[in-house]
Amino acid sequence: MIRKTFFTAVAAACALFCGINASAQEVTPDGTYLFVKRDTCDLFLDLYKPTKGSETTFEGKQKPTIIFMFGGGFTSGERDNPRYQIWFKQMNDLGYNVISIDYRHGLKGTSKVGVAQVNVLDKAILEENYTQIMEKYGTIDVLLNAAGGNMPKATVQPEQTIFDLDIDAVKFCTELNLYGTILPTMVF
Repeated sequence: MIRKTFFTAVAAACALFCGINASAQEVTPDGTYLFVKRDTCDLFLDLYKPTKGSETTFEGKQKPTIIFMFGGGFTSGERDNPRYQIWFKQMNDLGYNVISIDYRHGLKGTSKVGVAQVNVLDKAILEENYTQIMEKYGTIDVLLNAAGGNMPKATVQPEQTIFDLDIDAVKFCTELNLYGTILPTMVF
C-alpha cells in the first residue's frame, strides 16, 4: 500500500511542480483553522475533505491524511495558492483528506490556538503534531514536505564571490533544508 501511495504522491508532486492548469476548477477548503497566533502573524491551516462519492478506504482501512507543508517559511508562502489547490482537489477526488498549512520558521513567543504548532527543526513539536494527527485521523501514509528556504546572505549575488557569504546564514539554511527534511521523515 505504501508503495502505491508513494507512486501516487510522486506523480502528483511532479504534476504540481511541473505546472498544472490551476484555472481548471476553483477549489475551496472545507474549513480554515487558526493554529498559531503571534503579534500580527496569525497562521492558519486549510482542511480539504475527500470528494463526496470518492473511495476513502483502501484494503479496508481509512486512507491517510496528506499534510502539505510548502516553502516560504521565513516571511511568506500561501497555503491557499491556486497552484497547490488543484493538486489538493485531485487528492480529494482520490479519497484523501489534505491539510495545507501556513508555515513560518522560528516564530518565537507563539501560543498554540488550535490543531498544532509546526517547526520542522523541533523534533518534540513534530512528535506532538504526529500524536494529534494520529488521534484525529488514525494514519499518515504520505508526507509531502516542501518546507525550507534560503536567505540573501547565504546566496552569492552576481557582484559577489563565495568569500562574501555569511557562513552562519549558510549553516542555518543548510540545517533548515537538510534537517527540516530528515526530522519530519523520522517522526512521521
